[in-house]
Amino acid sequence: MESSLPQYHKVVRLAHRPTGKIDPPSRFLPVSTEPIPTIQNYSKSTAQHETETKVLVHRLYLSLDPAMRGWMSSAKSYLPPVPIGEVMRGATIGEVVAIYHDESPRSDFNETTDTSKKGKLKIGDIVSDFSNVGGWQEYALVPERSVRKVETLARLAGNSTVRGGSLPPSVELPLPIHLSILGTTGLTAYFGLIDVCSPKPPYQSGPGNHHPETILVTAAAGAVGSIVCQVAKFVYGCKVVGVAGGPRKCSWLKDELKCCDVVIDYRDMESAVEGNVTGKIETDASMIYVQKAQQYQKLLRQALKQVGSKGFDMMFDNVGGYQLNETLYRLNPHSRVALCGAISGYNVDMTSLSQQQSPN
Repeated sequence: MESSLPQYHKVVRLAHRPTGKIDPPSRFLPVSTEPIPTIQNYSKSTAQHETETKVLVHRLYLSLDPAMRGWMSSAKSYLPPVPIGEVMRGATIGEVVAIYHDESPRSDFNETTDTSKKGKLKIGDIVSDFSNVGGWQEYALVPERSVRKVETLARLAGNSTVRGGSLPPSVELPLPIHLSILGTTGLTAYFGLIDVCSPKPPYQSGPGNHHPETILVTAAAGAVGSIVCQVAKFVYGCKVVGVAGGPRKCSWLKDELKCCDVVIDYRDMESAVEGNVTGKIETDASMIYVQKAQQYQKLLRQALKQVGSKGFDMMFDNVGGYQLNETLYRLNPHSRVALCGAISGYNVDMTSLSQQQSPN
């Protein structure tokens, strides 16, 4: 198999840690051409699990996620930072092009397509990789345990009937969907909304109370936010207020997906605030922040009036900053808040702040 593979492939490595915007991208994430990984190099550089099955995966799709900005920083997080010089971490979908089994701790790795003795994969299988091993490179040699086979729609449905009819075998899902709603994006939306926010259908919202609950979703047009809006609206019957930036995103949520009753265009508001202070003496960042927060509070009041609610029963926050702070003032008693992300501060250098934290 290796004789039919190219000798070189493209690799994206982290060259520098950004302290603000990633501009230009080529300085921080340059693309290089390198020899494709081989089992000989892998066995020499890896001491742990050296006897387990390895698979060579050809990447078909890469996922670009806001969380990657945090991994480029050296600040402490739920995952360790990507080391300088290492392949950029990121979820992928790929095809298995070679499999290596080690028959004994002392023998050489042997390429094979036989899955009767060891392993669950075969050459040609499509797999998803959400591990820290492969990342952004055309070919990656990874442990078999670190990838998951992408199942067909018929297999996912258990070959059962769907809405009264059999599932046609020709119906199949596009591969990128396994990086979105059927990947970590969908899992994040699912557990954040259902487990943390715990929406109640109208008939369960309280004795004698048949009114739907009201939820506010920030970054509502994003990968996670758009799923949250749709599930909240169409599954739980919630009143949904989305927050997005720009008329295209707002129209997509309200007119195309029809998953938001009201959409707040925060970018339009911010542009108006910044335009009003241009050329004035009081143009420091703190003053602008306060004015944005005040205007956002007005938009929240208008949105609640439009949906006929006194406050929000739930908030699914992906942004942080004033959008989170101001919404907290508008929560009803016994409300629930899912803190999923803080994209408003992703370009802020948190390294110095984390280093200043007390060891206690």
